[in-house]
Amino acid sequence: MRTKFYLGIFLLLSSCLFFNSCTQQSPFDSGKIYVSPKGSDDNMGSKDSPFATPFGAKQYIAFQKLSHELPEGGIEVIFREGTYFLGQPLQFTSTDGGHEQAPITYKAFEGEKVVFSGGQEIGGWENVEPGLWKVELPEVKDGMWHFRQLFADGKRLTRARIPNEGYFTTEGALKKYQLEIKPWDFEGRTTLFNNEIEAFCGFEYQEGNMPYIAEEDYLNAEVLTHHSWESSWQTVCKIDEGNNEIYFNTPSWCPVGFFGEEGKHVRFRIENVKSALDEPGEWYLDLLNGELFYLAKEGENVPEISFIAPVLENLITVEAFSSSDKPIEHIRFENIQFSHTAYPMGIYVNSGHYMMEGKLENGPFTLTMWPDHAIDQGVDLPRYANPGYMEPQAALNSGQAVLISDAENVVFLECQFNQLGGYAINIGRRSKQITIDACEISDLGSGGIRLGMWVKDVKRANLKSDIIPRQNIISNTKIHDIGKVHAGAVGIWLAQSMENQVVNNELYNMPYSGISLGWTWNEAETFTHQNYIAYNHIHHVMQTLTDGGGIYTLGKMNGSILKENYIHDIKRAKGAVGSFSNGMFFDQSSQLLTVEGNVIEQVENDKVRFNQTSADKMIWEKNYLDDSSGEKDEVQKVVQKAGVQKDA
Repeated sequence: MRTKFYLGIFLLLSSCLFFNSCTQQSPFDSGKIYVSPKGSDDNMGSKDSPFATPFGAKQYIAFQKLSHELPEGGIEVIFREGTYFLGQPLQFTSTDGGHEQAPITYKAFEGEKVVFSGGQEIGGWENVEPGLWKVELPEVKDGMWHFRQLFADGKRLTRARIPNEGYFTTEGALKKYQLEIKPWDFEGRTTLFNNEIEAFCGFEYQEGNMPYIAEEDYLNAEVLTHHSWESSWQTVCKIDEGNNEIYFNTPSWCPVGFFGEEGKHVRFRIENVKSALDEPGEWYLDLLNGELFYLAKEGENVPEISFIAPVLENLITVEAFSSSDKPIEHIRFENIQFSHTAYPMGIYVNSGHYMMEGKLENGPFTLTMWPDHAIDQGVDLPRYANPGYMEPQAALNSGQAVLISDAENVVFLECQFNQLGGYAINIGRRSKQITIDACEISDLGSGGIRLGMWVKDVKRANLKSDIIPRQNIISNTKIHDIGKVHAGAVGIWLAQSMENQVVNNELYNMPYSGISLGWTWNEAETFTHQNYIAYNHIHHVMQTLTDGGGIYTLGKMNGSILKENYIHDIKRAKGAVGSFSNGMFFDQSSQLLTVEGNVIEQVENDKVRFNQTSADKMIWEKNYLDDSSGEKDEVQKVVQKAGVQKDA
């Protein structure tokens, strides 16, 4: 009798629970899904039962879409405060998008800080001597993890370097090649590269400009050399102290001495050498033994500091599986911070810059298998060595945190991109109406935003207009303090892309150019058409390299407009070699664009420079280059449109 009573109660309660679950609105139907570091991906995604990761929320939406229509107004995935360590890139494909009346938005809870991190926390520090701390990392020792950036409590740390400030200076190319290197001889450079690659794999250093590096540290040491408009990273093969020469495992794009007499004396420094760990706040990674060292500042309690090292190169990819898939549409990201990505290393020497679908085409100067090219020439190089990094210009192969292709109507609003290794955002093929608005991009290893296709010759690459990215908007965004690893990177790079707007942005504190427009060095046809570059405030750029400008252009740019940009405070960097740094630099074959109403002032070299082109090949309206007394009112109007309050 008692058993039947309890069974009845159980059935009644079960019926009530079933009824409530059927009548209660699901998070999907309500249009609001919650994620919290304190949640679980086994939860339902409600405010009281949140998911733990963005992956859990994304998979839940994809599953619900199989049998449900998106609710009117779309879905908001709301993240509570915290750092979300992704572990793998968050990949959006054609099944993950919304539509015009129902976008899918990933946003921070109002007033809370949300970080998507591609890094890994490091703990377990041991104090090995006064001020010096060490932690063992088995993944590093096993060759599974090699990071070149380290962050602590939200700040980028300095990797142990020699010298601590400034640079050493080269004396010239390797001695046996010095007579073969002719200044500005591009054809001769190509011949030399094809036949005597070793000339690019080292240099003679000035007496006293090479500290002792133990041979066992060759594996760890990396040398950064600033040439003219590009830089190279190289790893040590051997040092000939008798001849004051250093040899590398990989080449630079040009040999030392290429940029004229002054080009014999270029700047370099050495990083990640144990003997250089001499300034508090520096770190060093021993790859062979898998040990990370940190030299603490006075008063620091190292075990209480949050150390993060990058693991992922990408945080987010918005990309279809194939070109036949429909575009990914109507995804939004609002007030989310993207941080802690690594940057790839590799040899990119295709001087034609032919790149399609992520693959370099074979060309006369392409290295696809390094060091086979060098070994075939009889150069004595180890077959397995840590790679360096080089490419001709703009560091376009330095990776990105966010990769977008095959997408339409993707929005990043009031987001922050910082402490990244490569570019923040890469907007590529078949991307349309992508909007970057009111964001801040800072503290990057490479550049800000890359928009377009890395293709120099569209005919040879068989590039078709239907895959050209177009009608994208970059607006009201601050891009600053970038190029901390790859100095050749730029704030905004735009080429083989059309009908875009780059308006009301501020770009500053950069080692090279602010905005780069176009990627064709001759009068061949391009797809860099009808781009509108206006009301931007560009200042304090060209701080490390040279031969660029606040705005730099190349090739035919039919219908493109440079209007009322305010450019100022550009100086030639100390020790820079090669040509000049300018307010606007119209490089080879720049033509078919309108230049109107721009204000350029406080520029050390010429405010405007032309190379193998001229002003009569474009529509040149009134521009303000001297801020003369009769033009102050007009100048003030332009400056105010660029968002600057300047004294009259």
